[in-house]
Amino acid sequence: EAYHARVKGALKPFQLDQGDFRNTTSLLVFTNALDPDQKPENRLTDEALALVRRDVCSKEDPDKGRWVGDRLSGVWYKLIHCSRIEKLEQEIKKKVKAGTYKPSSIPPFSAKEESVPGFTRWIRPDGSHTAEMATPLRGVRGKRGSEESESGGESGFEEDDLDEEKPPAPAKFALA
Repeated sequence: EAYHARVKGALKPFQLDQGDFRNTTSLLVFTNALDPDQKPENRLTDEALALVRRDVCSKEDPDKGRWVGDRLSGVWYKLIHCSRIEKLEQEIKKKVKAGTYKPSSIPPFSAKEESVPGFTRWIRPDGSHTAEMATPLRGVRGKRGSEESESGGESGFEEDDLDEEKPPAPAKFALA
């Protein structure tokens, strides 16, 4: 339950650091979402954990120490040494190398689902997970008027957010 409460709060724009989470990794560690021993509904999927494990064990990321915690104890140790996740990671690596790996997909959110009693944006009545419906930005191609009339003038975005400068494009590096 703590996991669901934290994730719900973290998905609000600009709210990640309200619970002292400076990044997504700290949120995942705090909620035990990276712990393969947690119940499936309280952690990341095995496939996601296998991909995280691949990144944690990779020798290619020189800045890994910035986002990976102590690998000799706690949740990182559990993740690295879980045989189930390690086996799945090896299967994924083989598929990636063969060019046959396709990440699992989540069906898009349907507005019709909101009318079901006990509705939650995260889990369908059949127990499958769903992605949250994208919210269009105000003022984009004439949608502003229709959004304001539907929601009483509020769209959930601050006016200042629309005027923010975009960060510079990332530099392109040649692979050696």
